[in-house]
Amino acid sequence: MFLNKILHTQSDHLFALQVNCDSMNPEIKPGSIVLVNQNENSPTGDGIFAVRLGNLVQLNILQPLPNNRLHLTTINKKYDPIEINPDETQEFEILGRVIW
Repeated sequence: MFLNKILHTQSDHLFALQVNCDSMNPEIKPGSIVLVNQNENSPTGDGIFAVRLGNLVQLNILQPLPNNRLHLTTINKKYDPIEINPDETQEFEILGRVIW
């Protein structure tokens, strides 16, 4: 009922992820568990997404840019933002939007 009424999704589209870094601190602290909706894997607007960069899974704020590029930032300002074109690399994948 929580998934359907509050989060408006089905459980077969979700996965839980334990956060091990401080990139989203103080909003999402290390050790937190987030819920990711795999159906929301294209950034149509700003949001926090679980992404794969190479062999690492991390949380980033994704902002669409012109020319099919994405701006990846974090809440913790000690991490530098990066820009990426998903069409130019197989090392990048959007796993889904963090919904809880």
